[in-house]
Amino acid sequence: MPQWIFSITSLVSLDLSECGLHDLIPDSINSLHNLTSLKSLHISGNEFMSSSLALKGLSSIGGNLISLGMSSCGISSPALDSIHNLTSLLSLDLLGNQLTQKIPKSLGNLCNLRLINLGFNYFPNISSTSLLEGFLDCKSPSLELLLLESSELSSPLPDQLGRLINLVQLELSGNLHKRDQQKGDKSHGVDFGLIISILLGFFVGFWAIVIPLNVGKFQNWLGKLRYVKKQLNYRASVCIKSLTK
Repeated sequence: MPQWIFSITSLVSLDLSECGLHDLIPDSINSLHNLTSLKSLHISGNEFMSSSLALKGLSSIGGNLISLGMSSCGISSPALDSIHNLTSLLSLDLLGNQLTQKIPKSLGNLCNLRLINLGFNYFPNISSTSLLEGFLDCKSPSLELLLLESSELSSPLPDQLGRLINLVQLELSGNLHKRDQQKGDKSHGVDFGLIISILLGFFVGFWAIVIPLNVGKFQNWLGKLRYVKKQLNYRASVCIKSLTK
């Protein structure tokens, strides 16, 4: 990357998305603090951002940065602690990184955030409360959009989400609550008892309909009907026992 970019102190927006940058020389990282007017920085799809050194360099930019896009950079959860002082941020995009642990509590300093995208990460064994602990601790949270789609979340949503009084969009698609998963597993099984009950009702109803309205033959038909019902009940019980073994 040309070094002259870091000398443009009036630069307000910088987009380096999908440039395939694997490494930045230390001088470039240390020069980030010169971009004091920068408000929007998008560096998605560049592996060099997975370095804690690069993230620390971002923290030196100053208090004007309001939008930071770092999707698909291979960033891990602990490395996020390096950006805890970017308190002016309004939008933080971390989609598709390698976040597998809870978000550092220090990010609770980012109480001005209106949007955070944590989608397409991997949080299978983390409670939602622990994951979002820092943001939920904000006294006056500004969060309006919380995006967590397809992140393997399976724990119940915390009641503390009610503290996000400005929230207008909560994206949870592609996740599966544990209770829903259990219900889903059960729903794939065949309810043989229900099937037998339906068949039994059908046969009994059938015979009840075709019985001639003849008083003289009614007792005879009724006896046959009771016999058929007993046979069906017996066969149903045998069927159920064999299926439950």
